Amino acid sequence: MAQVIITKGLPSSGKTTWARSVLAAEPGRYKRVNKDELRAMLDSSRHSKDNEAFIEAVRDHLILAALAAGKDVIVDDTNLDSRHETHIRRMVEDRAEVVVKVFDVGLDECIERDRARVAPVGERVIRQMHRDYIFFSAGEARGGIA
Repeated sequence: MAQVIITKGLPSSGKTTWARSVLAAEPGRYKRVNKDELRAMLDSSRHSKDNEAFIEAVRDHLILAALAAGKDVIVDDTNLDSRHETHIRRMVEDRAEVVVKVFDVGLDECIERDRARVAPVGERVIRQMHRDYIFFSAGEARGGIA
């Protein structure tokens, strides 16, 4: 059965680096789908509610097209909001096994790595994602991964 690998992790936790290394190690087996790159290509990286609905529809189409072509898929977005995993699982339930790969990299490390990027997400955004999805307070998980 085909496989869809969904990554979960803060920005700069290594998701895309890992996904690219998998593609390089096994040419032709995987198709990589990434909303940031779709957004850059289709909307000059502009994020809005209307744009995001379109980006997610394109993501879904690409996942299904790759599976129909007999490919495994890596979705290497942050995917911290559980709605993404739930949606993808439902969409591919009869077509592929879903595997979640969590990138558990510390907050400070992600912020430091992000500073070295050509187009950084920014410390404020990473801290907000960490608060919203990783740890609520005193290590209590909220919403996404713990």
